[in-house]
Amino acid sequence: ITNKHVIEDQSLQYVAYTSNGLQFDVEILDIDENNDLAIFKLVASEEDEGYAMIGKFPYLQFGDSDAIKVGQMVMAIGNAFAEYDNTTTAGIVSATGREIIASDSFGRATSELDGLIQTDAAINPGNSGGPLVDLSGKVIGINTAVDADAEGIGFAIPVNDIVQIVNAYNQYGYIAYPYLGVMYVMVNAEADQRLDLGVDYGAALVGDPASGEPAVVAGSPADDAGLQARDIILEIDGIVIDEDNQLNDVLYTHSIGDEVTLKVWRDNKEIEVKVTLGQTK
Repeated sequence: ITNKHVIEDQSLQYVAYTSNGLQFDVEILDIDENNDLAIFKLVASEEDEGYAMIGKFPYLQFGDSDAIKVGQMVMAIGNAFAEYDNTTTAGIVSATGREIIASDSFGRATSELDGLIQTDAAINPGNSGGPLVDLSGKVIGINTAVDADAEGIGFAIPVNDIVQIVNAYNQYGYIAYPYLGVMYVMVNAEADQRLDLGVDYGAALVGDPASGEPAVVAGSPADDAGLQARDIILEIDGIVIDEDNQLNDVLYTHSIGDEVTLKVWRDNKEIEVKVTLGQTK
């Protein structure tokens, strides 16, 4: 596993080196377009020195990023500045659930990332894709970004997000997420006051007139379940949908094929709709 931004230039041939100097070609298996993650494997031919190592590498165990606490000690490991390999820095978890807009050093290739772990363990250029581990040595995140205008503010993607894409790849052969098939905007008190919606939270299903994208994708799980434009999804399996728990974030806590119960606001009354989640790459 590494960050998408580490290997996203598909015109290049990537190689990996072990600590004892062995070299392996890198085959990119899939890239997660929803997150800054990618899955790859190391390959070698029979005549290569490292061929006997394929499938026998030591590895770290995944921890549980939902269980981490603000203030707990962590360590970041990486190839700092592409010069100081196996650099290990220590710090604490400063916060969880952070949302950032990340870009490269030239301000290009911006992407929105949310749910991140913030740490003051030094994360330098070259650390991207390295593990953030707890004191038991279990991976709780992947180092992905720093605040270039500050000191001691780095971010890691939680390991539970990584487990989700690994499990999906192992099952389907590509990275997939649970899929509902709707376009939406979040509802808040201001929107309710302005539009007299009758509720001040939830995800309102609306299309995009400029692009012609519908609120409910034809043939999608949402369409099959009877969801309609202007419906407002209030809850998924009892989890309230609001600005702190947005629709996709709650959906991604479920698995492909799960049947979920939606509480929906339609025509000034609540109804329940059952949906079986599909998959999207």
